[in-house]
Amino acid sequence: MPGQRQGHGHKDHIDDAGTPRAHTLYAVFDTQDGAREAERALKDTHKQNESGTHVLRGEKEAQRLRQENQTGRGGNLLTKLERAVKRLGGETRLAERYAAHLELGRTVLVVDVDHEDIDGLVDSLTSHGAYDVVYFSGGSIEHLSPAENAARGIPTEDMASSEELKGE
Repeated sequence: MPGQRQGHGHKDHIDDAGTPRAHTLYAVFDTQDGAREAERALKDTHKQNESGTHVLRGEKEAQRLRQENQTGRGGNLLTKLERAVKRLGGETRLAERYAAHLELGRTVLVVDVDHEDIDGLVDSLTSHGAYDVVYFSGGSIEHLSPAENAARGIPTEDMASSEELKGE
């Protein structure tokens, strides 16, 4: 069924290299209620099942993004190589960026989704207040909410630092 990816558990939104898992879309909301409303809308209008969405909130999830980002889950050579490549590609910086959002009290909604299904999802998410929406395809990173980011003074490019989110 479109919009549903199989095999992802609740905490499986970060891969073994400690970066956002491929075929996931990350979106930031100012409140947990906003994220939950968007999650319900995805379920109702896009047939997104609940196991395909994850609401991240709080210091524990922020620490997890930062810790996994730094160490990854595996210690084998292939995982270390993958983590190094992803560091160059910007995924680790984006994991840090989402951790900073969480530390600032915001909520991050993670949606498991195939590329061909993202357009309608992004429209639905932004209509519910989402910004800093990014899709991780496994081969590229797509920033999908430039207007919403600009309205909040958040740079869209993946090289924006977590300090810029704090207004420093």
